[in-house]
Amino acid sequence: MPFRIACQTITFGPSQYECFPDVFSAVKAAGYAGVEVGYRHLANHPANVLGDMLADQGLELAASHLGGNLEDAGQAEGERGMLDSILDYLNELGTALLMYSGPQYETDDQYARFVESLGRAAEKCDARGVALLYHNHWWEFANEWRAMNALFEGTPATLGFCPDVGWVCKGGADVVEFLDRVNGRLGAVHYKDFLTPALEPKDFCCLGDGVTPFAATTAWLRNHAPALWVIAEQDAADVPAEEAVARNADYLRRVVLGG
Repeated sequence: MPFRIACQTITFGPSQYECFPDVFSAVKAAGYAGVEVGYRHLANHPANVLGDMLADQGLELAASHLGGNLEDAGQAEGERGMLDSILDYLNELGTALLMYSGPQYETDDQYARFVESLGRAAEKCDARGVALLYHNHWWEFANEWRAMNALFEGTPATLGFCPDVGWVCKGGADVVEFLDRVNGRLGAVHYKDFLTPALEPKDFCCLGDGVTPFAATTAWLRNHAPALWVIAEQDAADVPAEEAVARNADYLRRVVLGG
């Protein structure tokens, strides 16, 4: 199967669940095949209703997204209960990918507990036919990849990765080097762009307007993993969301799909 392109609906803001039909219509008109939607938004609609809204536009739910401080004992039970609910939801819709973005941490012991929890969650997801994919930010690459190396070494192979190549660059890491490290555990990829490589400001921009090395990323993917979901994720835009996601889809068609 060749690459397929999807849109992370984060661009439409925190109230997107109130207007999903309009969101999905805009995504379809832009030319995407699927969407990735944070579970906090999905949870506002029963799975069958969400499925009907997507079917009306000929889209599929490529993935959902979960975050949380799993290393915090007070929250862990809630997260585990939420994970069961998410897996029920995704199974009903036939969605096989769940992205997870981890927290920053204050102590090594705290992070070690988080890594253990993440490994258990990956095993649970795998048993339910869903791949749990770790979505990075910049901080995992600080201190010579200390946090990222702990993930590599402390989690089972059932934990996959969804590299966010924009955040890899913000973290000062080499995208191709990171892709080489996760080769074999790669489940999807997020294309995100920033105007500058500096950590601040968080200068999100449309794909191709910034500094992320998409040509090298795409070349690597074509050689090693040519059948993934490639997902545009623009956290914020200075143009209307509909325009931003359309521009990003056009970029993906030209650069990734070659159309």
